[in-house]
Amino acid sequence: MHKIIDPHVHFFDLAQGEYAWLLPQNQPHWPDKALINKNTMPDSLQVSDHCLLLGAVHVEAGFDNLNPKNELDWLESQVYPQAPQTQFSTIGFIDICADSSTFQLQLDGMKSYPTLCGFRYIFDAHTPMFEQKAQIMQNLSLLSQAGLLLEFQADFTNTALTRAVISLLYSLPELKIVINHAGLPPQNDSGSFGLWKENMRLFAHLPKCYVKCSGFEMTSRQYTVEHVCSVLSATVDLFGEDRMMIASNFPLTSLTMSYFAYWELMIACAQQIGLELDKVLNTNAKDLYGFA
Repeated sequence: MHKIIDPHVHFFDLAQGEYAWLLPQNQPHWPDKALINKNTMPDSLQVSDHCLLLGAVHVEAGFDNLNPKNELDWLESQVYPQAPQTQFSTIGFIDICADSSTFQLQLDGMKSYPTLCGFRYIFDAHTPMFEQKAQIMQNLSLLSQAGLLLEFQADFTNTALTRAVISLLYSLPELKIVINHAGLPPQNDSGSFGLWKENMRLFAHLPKCYVKCSGFEMTSRQYTVEHVCSVLSATVDLFGEDRMMIASNFPLTSLTMSYFAYWELMIACAQQIGLELDKVLNTNAKDLYGFA
């Protein structure tokens, strides 16, 4: 029996959340986006008979970014009680570029929620990291003092972006950070795979930096076993087995395959390259996200 804690899922309630990115007129302009533009709840997390889903981590996905506390209220009062046999933790949203008073107000309003263990931010070319570096570092220092994680998504083939991010994080050695979707690695047969790996190497020097291997469908709907194995192999070479986790990105996994099939594939790939399954499927996430 393979015990799984899935550290990256998204629950949607279209009647209560905003989810502007799911609307067909908004980016990303994926032709298959309608497949995930629907309510998604814990009962959708179905695995095979030889797997046991012990827990999952909901990661914010645009429920209400102006009032992010509303997402935590919804999750803890309406979503998590639907699956009392499953443990849940939450990665919420907070604007790390906000002014100090706004950031502190939002943080104070959320940090007491029992399932909250950190926040996610998506870095892109429009993030004002150079103009607001001191402000961002001050906000991230508050996260560190509160014992909360910073999760982030970024394209690790963008060297300028990744170096700007790491210039922030090198100054905050006590902050635990988690790279989402393994830094969006390009296909392993592309010329930029080596660039992705070199930029990941910069973050491997941070002892409190962890990686979630997930979101393979974000870069190609037709990703292969060889690609997954290449990403897992590169990640363990750089970060070791203790700082990597396999996650799903559900329901976006359904853009390529079912949740059931996804975990079958991940387990097969992890076995193929000789990873210690209990670590990368269960205990690393259990320890990082505070599961019992």
